[in-house]
Amino acid sequence: MAFTAVDFHDFVRLLSENPKWQTELRRLILTDELLELPDLVRRMADWQQAMAEEQRALAAEVRTLAEGQRILTEAQARTEARVGRLETALAE
Repeated sequence: MAFTAVDFHDFVRLLSENPKWQTELRRLILTDELLELPDLVRRMADWQQAMAEEQRALAAEVRTLAEGQRILTEAQARTEARVGRLETALAE
């Protein structure tokens, strides 16, 4: 018995009317690896979201540290200037 285009269209219609059949057919046709892809993609998206949040937190921390470094550099320059003036005064 040949499987005709009409049979195929009937089969497709039956599948669209019976979601449980779609699930069972999917399990028969697709490999376990392909069936696991949606979950894997969701987990990767969650991981990427967590990494992006961590990167934003680290960037904020770097900005804070850079500002602290700038303040320390300015304070060091002022201290060096004062020490220079003190050395001059002591030498005189």
